[in-house]
Amino acid sequence: MPQPDRYRLVMQVSDQMLHVQGAFTLWESGALDEETWEAYLAWGASVLSSPGGLECWRDIKAVFVGRVRDEVDARICSGE
Repeated sequence: MPQPDRYRLVMQVSDQMLHVQGAFTLWESGALDEETWEAYLAWGASVLSSPGGLECWRDIKAVFVGRVRDEVDARICSGE
């Protein structure tokens, strides 16, 4: 992938996954219901299943909260 495209992908995936992390924080604190959290998690997993998404996630996931990484990785591994 050309470097400019790679930068755009990293920015897009980072942006989307930061939304997922925000939803996780709300869910974990009890401010977001389970069904809505599951929808955000499914959305994040679908973003990562796009072309280049998993490779990008492997490169950037260290900047996300460990509990979020665990939830996202578990969803990816489950294939849902």
